[in-house]
Amino acid sequence: MNPDFQPKHSHTFIFLSLAVALVAPQAHADTPDLSHAATCATAQERFFSDGDVKVVCNDSYQLYNADAPKTYYKAKKNQPFSYASFNMLHMGDNLARFKDYATFAAILNQWDLVASVEVQPLPKDDAKRNEDLAKFLKRIQGGETIKDEDGKNVTAARVLGDFTAPGYVKVLKELMKLDPSWALILAPVEAGEGSHTELGGFFFRATKVEPKKVKGCDNQLGCMSTFPPASRIAVARPPFVAGFESGSFDFISLALHLRFRVPTEAGAMAKIKKIFNGPDFGVTSDEDIARFAELKTIMKFAGTLAKAGGEKDVVVSGDFNLEPKDSRKDAWAEVIKGLDGAQVFVTDQTSLSKLNGLASEYDHYVMSPSNTGECTPDQAHSFNFLDSHTAPMVASSIHHLATQRKALEKALKAAYTVKGNRYVRLYTDDQVDAELAEFDRRLVDSQNDDQTPYLVYEELVSDHVPVVMSCTSGTSDDD
Repeated sequence: MNPDFQPKHSHTFIFLSLAVALVAPQAHADTPDLSHAATCATAQERFFSDGDVKVVCNDSYQLYNADAPKTYYKAKKNQPFSYASFNMLHMGDNLARFKDYATFAAILNQWDLVASVEVQPLPKDDAKRNEDLAKFLKRIQGGETIKDEDGKNVTAARVLGDFTAPGYVKVLKELMKLDPSWALILAPVEAGEGSHTELGGFFFRATKVEPKKVKGCDNQLGCMSTFPPASRIAVARPPFVAGFESGSFDFISLALHLRFRVPTEAGAMAKIKKIFNGPDFGVTSDEDIARFAELKTIMKFAGTLAKAGGEKDVVVSGDFNLEPKDSRKDAWAEVIKGLDGAQVFVTDQTSLSKLNGLASEYDHYVMSPSNTGECTPDQAHSFNFLDSHTAPMVASSIHHLATQRKALEKALKAAYTVKGNRYVRLYTDDQVDAELAEFDRRLVDSQNDDQTPYLVYEELVSDHVPVVMSCTSGTSDDD
């Protein structure tokens, strides 16, 4: 997190996602639907008009490149696949406007299934701008001639190019350039703490894995986790659940991001302490008591999933905001016991400090190794993209910042929007200069600042490194 980083508007271009406080929302007689569901409903036309990509939207999940499993998946025995988990740091919102999506995709393309958290819905200002552009698009498609502020005719293709795609769509499109079998199953609604909301989901390579219906999700491919009223207060972000199979191995996955602040609702902590009595386990801070209580509630749900459909292979992965210290062994054992046989895996440092590099051990897998013998969680590890040998694609991105800066400038100057009844530039020259200066400050100058030598990695990729483990399709499922 960067509390000092507070832009207000975003725009997308070839490499990066930008944010500048530039354009005030325009008044309209009607109120457009700017929801995450509405973004999905229009995604196929607006973001995939250059290809044959099917998008499925329903109340339980969203599925992008939905035909990929049918086109590419073939069940194979003893086929290895890799399962990663990644906190993507505000993927697609205003707090991460300089992400290099091509490099991000190159990182993900090393694996076959990626549990993803801190994936953001399309910011409301971008959704509003898309709706304004959609009105112009209809007029052009209806035969009306519209000119931009320079007197040039505006084509339908140009308007489609000016739509702002969500970050998860940008990543998926970059992944599909590398392998057209990549697809994404995503939460149908965002959830979060206070004003911060996010999505959970799974990018998956359809040549290796395909979605499978989950009985505990009303026989849907995915769903939001649910909790009894008495324990719902403990959960800041209900994990997104999805089912997958590879060969004879089928399993259920939860993409988890535990809370990072104490709940502010009146009386919430009193209720939470009834769920997990921290002092009994050597846990005294309200933040950690709240996190352990949340994990306990979620693991009970995971256990229910395993029992509901007879599917013992359940993997909970993500950012736990909790470290597996020896002094906390009893606390961990207490909160994960809801899933029979569950253990915590990965003790590597996975969060990123802009001053010191790798820091806390926050990202894990929680699962039963005896029930899910197709995977090797004891060999799970972090992927350190700060290391140029481990992640040459990130080192290359840093090396080519000057090229990205030029692409940024070109994209800013080429971006148009609707203002009143006119098609005009989104950014003034002064605003372009200000954004280029911010790019220089955060990505270039920060590398020579003793306090921020690692900030460039956070800006281009994330403030967490992924964790990854290996699995195999097996010859016969063990449940």
